[in-house]
Formats: sequence, C-alpha cells, structure tokens
Amino acid sequence: MIRILTIFTLSLTSLLFSTIQLSVGTVDDSNGSIEILINTDVDIMGFQFDLEGANLTGGSGGLAESNGFDIYASGNTTLGFSLEGNLIPAESNGVLTILDGTITGDVCLPFVQDVGPEDDTPIFSDAEGNALGENEIGDGSCDPMFNEDNQIIFSLFNAYPNPFNPKLNID
Repeated sequence: MIRILTIFTLSLTSLLFSTIQLSVGTVDDSNGSIEILINTDVDIMGFQFDLEGANLTGGSGGLAESNGFDIYASGNTTLGFSLEGNLIPAESNGVLTILDGTITGDVCLPFVQDVGPEDDTPIFSDAEGNALGENEIGDGSCDPMFNEDNQIIFSLFNAYPNPFNPKLNID
C-alpha cells in the first residue's frame, strides 16, 4: 500500500512540475525555413504555438513528423497532433518541426497567458488531452509587451448593427 501511494505521489509530482521548453533554432531567410526546438520531460500528444516575424505556409520534419504527427502552419499559428494517438516521448530534445513560410521580421515565440479559458500559448497536451503547464520559451522569445505602467490596455469599440449580420461596422 505504501509503495502504491509513493508511486502515485511521484507520478502526480512529475505531472505538476513537468517542464516543456520551446525555442527558435536556425532561421534561414533564403529558403524561408525556421527550426523550432523542444526539450520536454513529459509525453506530448499535441501542441499549438504562435510565431511572430513570419507568414507560415506549412511544417514538416523533426520529432513531430518522426512520431507520426500531422503538422499544420498558417499565418502565425502552428498546430501539431496525431489522430492515431502517437506521442512525442518524454525526455525528447531536438528539432520539434521545421516551419516554412516568408520571413517578415525578427522571428520570435511569444508567451501569452490566459488567451482563453485556462489556455496559454504555447499550448501542449498530455496523452489524455489535458493542457500541460510549466511551459517555457528559451532562445527566441519575444520582448514582453508593456507600456509605461507595465500594463497593457485594450479597448473594445462599438460594433453595429450586431455581430450576426453579414455586414458589421466598427467605430
């Protein structure tokens, strides 16, 4: 009984304190390719992240492709997942994927908290499809957004006649 409790506690602790680090690797302006690197100590079933400084058109290769993931990249967002339930195994370290597109500026990975209900970007999921916490961005992180008061202020403008009409006006 004590052994089972110890194994359960160690498993729970590893889930709570698991870390995934995402970084920008080599950026090749001449052919529009960007390496995305990963270092993880937990199994990954899916991922989503944004990339600033590029207009993405696709992705391939790396740990994602070699583990049977489908990779989709468009605009500034990249998704990777496996419909067969494949995983990128814990202790993986290397190229996650190579993205293709047009380099439009300095390439960096933004970290944005609370972009949705309990969601951050980058987003990673475990084998059960649950969001994993403790994500970090290594080399290639974007400068944080801030103003003089270290606060970001957003404004919503009036939209009319209503958002369900085919034509919408925003003041």
